[in-house]
Amino acid sequence: MSRPNLSYLKNLILAVVGLPCGVITGVTGLSCAPALQPALRWLIGIQGSSLNGVILVMVSFVSWTGLLSFSQSGDIQWANGFCITIGTFGGTVLVGKLIQRSPIYFVRARAAWSFIPLACALLMISVSTGHIARDIPAEPLLPTTGRLLPLLWSLAIGVGVGFIGYAGELGSILVIPALYFLLGRSILQSEGTALYILVLASLPAALVHAIRRTLNTDAAFALSIGGVFGSLFGAHLAVKELPDSTTTFVCGGTLALFSLISLFQRPEVSQDRNNEAV
Repeated sequence: MSRPNLSYLKNLILAVVGLPCGVITGVTGLSCAPALQPALRWLIGIQGSSLNGVILVMVSFVSWTGLLSFSQSGDIQWANGFCITIGTFGGTVLVGKLIQRSPIYFVRARAAWSFIPLACALLMISVSTGHIARDIPAEPLLPTTGRLLPLLWSLAIGVGVGFIGYAGELGSILVIPALYFLLGRSILQSEGTALYILVLASLPAALVHAIRRTLNTDAAFALSIGGVFGSLFGAHLAVKELPDSTTTFVCGGTLALFSLISLFQRPEVSQDRNNEAV
């Protein structure tokens, strides 16, 4: 009697795991990479570049799927998103050079970076529950008169996101609170723009993993299948069903959860930081 092929069971489990991750990304516009990294290490035992490649492929497909729903409702700031993406690459290069000069400082300060998105998360939850005046996001904290100034601020936000993302691995999830509070965008505009940035950032990195053959294609495909269906459902909820206050609360709660996961997670030693999961 032949032994059962456990690869089918593994792929089924990955598809099931991808489904709620897709729903979360569709509703909140946040990448599930902070939660997926420890989960996939435990489920299928992959590490390093292979792990990052699987997550990047899943994030690319899930973000693209959610982007379709948000684009149909006009909730994407295309120019701001592109400028933030460009700034992110600049911030990554900047902090990479600083880490080479003082690596011990950034390793010791890694936990501190997690408190920045955690503080943003608590602020979003306070706004959604009415503990802070609801009209604060409508009044941007930064001057945004004219067309050029918001783009310049977007570049600066991108540099900060890239800096924190490289040093603390949570930079990408700061895009939504930055757009929401600093530039005064609505929660749906912030989430839709964040999905656009995820597509721009994750797709090229996923292609690099595919070219280098450091990609577990079976795991990436199975995870993405569940994620795509979940993202369709989640984006529909965010755009059509949920009130803004509920969406803001869910986004803030997810942001807080990811911050806590990163805070208590031991960093993985990697030789290549250039292709970290988004």
